[in-house]
This record gives sequence, structure tokens and C-alpha cells, in this order.
Amino acid sequence: MTETHQTLSSNKKRAAKLAALRFPTLADLLRSAYDGKSKRITLARTDIESMQTGPVPEGELREELLRLASSDCTLERSRELLLVGVEKLGRHPLAAKLRHFVGDVLRRHPAYQLPTLDGVLENKPEAAPIDVAVKAVTGQAFAQIHWPDGFPPLKKIQIETLRYTAGHCLLIWLRETRGIPLDRILYMLHACCWAAPEGRTGSDATHLRILMSSRDRKALDIVFSALEKKANEKSREAAAAREAEERARLRVELTQASLDEANRLLESEKLRTTALEEQLQRERLEYEDQKAYLRSDYEELRGRVLHRLRQEVTLLDEGLHALRKQPPKVHVMEDHAERAIDGLKKEIARIKGEAE
Repeated sequence: MTETHQTLSSNKKRAAKLAALRFPTLADLLRSAYDGKSKRITLARTDIESMQTGPVPEGELREELLRLASSDCTLERSRELLLVGVEKLGRHPLAAKLRHFVGDVLRRHPAYQLPTLDGVLENKPEAAPIDVAVKAVTGQAFAQIHWPDGFPPLKKIQIETLRYTAGHCLLIWLRETRGIPLDRILYMLHACCWAAPEGRTGSDATHLRILMSSRDRKALDIVFSALEKKANEKSREAAAAREAEERARLRVELTQASLDEANRLLESEKLRTTALEEQLQRERLEYEDQKAYLRSDYEELRGRVLHRLRQEVTLLDEGLHALRKQPPKVHVMEDHAERAIDGLKKEIARIKGEAE
């Protein structure tokens, strides 16, 4: 009896807790978002915990919710759900479930039926680049979009709203699935949504009125902070570039100084080499002249010595011939020998005198 009473008490507390939750399941959140009753969605921690443990809409329930979401012609509620996923859920597993459902809504929306978007939401490698996809979504002719039967054509203000929200949804989707940074999102928002048509930028006075009349200070602060951050980054990059340029300039100056010194040494060595070559050429000529003189002197000396030797040999030969006669003529031999010896002594003395 006691256990039954505790079980009933526990069931009542669980029922009371579920009744206190605004969104017990993900289907409740999606139904509340797309029924158009509230524009801003707030999630409590208990709602997130309950939705995470609760069932995911599937089958007929999912188709019912997708049909309900088809009424979101301007995609404002889909954008709100994506922003809720970014702000409140972050990397929570429930964020992927919510984003998956909104992705199906976008794939069925007439504004996303462009060939350029094939594979973009699925992050396929062959899909169009991010900037091309965003420009295709925001730049299409929204007034000519073909809506299913039963949907009245959009008013002008709704068309302009859809142009923005279609781009916003794609940018949020790409941020969550591809991790594109905030500064790139700002750039594409400006290029695809905010920038005035060419030739209609307005004067400074017009810009001043627009700035002074703007009440969305948070958005302006975000944009200005992002621009200031980017400007500071560019300033730091410029300062680093100037420092690198100065270091490069100093290296160039040092290199130029080294090159000038090397050129100076090269010119000096060239002059020295030229002087040595000229000196070598002079010495070669002097050597050739000296060799010619020596050859001439040698030939002259050789001829003279040979002539002297022939003369003296002739005298000695005549003297020997006189000694062989009967009776021997010794006095002839003595005369010729003395004359030969005297001639040889004179030649030896002459050679010694020339050598000195």
C-alpha cells in the first residue's frame, strides 16, 4: 500500500514538472515556433534537459511539423530557431537535432530551390563557394518566386524581409556547419544585404542622418567593434610589415656595403693582376732578349774556340809530322808545341776575362 502511494506521488510530481515546462519535447518547441504566436523564443535549462531526453519528431509527426513550417514564408521563425540554437544550445547535442529540422525546412522553401545551392546545405565538396551561395540566395528575383498553391503572393515588405532572412539563415547554417568567422559573416552581410545599390550611396549628410536615427545600438556596436578589431589587426599587420621592411632595408644596406667592399677588392685585385701580367710580359720579353744575346755569345765563343783549337791542332799535327822524319826535326816540334800552348793559354785567359 505504501509503495503504491509513493508511485502515485512520484507520477504526480513528474506530471506537475512536465506541466511546468514550456517545451517538454522538441516537437513542442517547433510547433510553438512555427504557429506564429510568438516571435521570440526563450528556453529554460529544464526545457533543454527535457527536450534532450525526449523523442525526436519522426514519421507523421515530423511531416506535420514540416507542413506547419511551410507557412514561414519569410523564414523569420526559421532564423529565430537557428539563433536559439546558437545562443542557447551552442555545442549541445540538441542543437544538431534542431538544425537538422530547420535544414529540411530550408530545403523545401521556394527561395532555396536554386541550382547554385545544390550540395551547399549538405557541405558537399563540389558545392558552390560560400560567397557565391550567399549572393545567389540574396540576389535572386524574390518577386518572381513561384509559391505553391494556396500561398498568396508576398507583399513588398515581406519580399524585402525574405531577402534578408534567407541570407541570414544560410549564413547561420554555414557558421554552425563550416565554422566561418564573424568578420567574414559581417563582410558578406554588408556585400549581400546592407550595401546600397551602386550609384545610390548618398551624401555624408544623408549618412549622418541615418546614423543619428538608428536605434539598434547593439548591432551598431557589434559592427563597429568588429571593424575596430579588424582595423587594429590591420594596424598591427602594417606595423609588423614596416618593421620587416626596415629589417629588410638594413639587410639590403649591409649586403650593398659588403658588395661594394667586394667590388673594391675585386677592382684592386684586377689592377694587381694586370700589373703582374704586364710585369710578366716584360720579363718574358727580357728573357727572350737575354736568351738571344746568350745564344749569340755562345755561338761566337764556340766558333772562336773551335777556330783556335783547329789552329793549335794543326800546329801540333805538323810538329808530330816533323818528329817522324829521319832525322827527326825536334826544333820544329818544339816551336809548334810552344806556339800551340801559347795560343791555348791566350784563349783560356780571354775566356776568363770575358767571364769576369
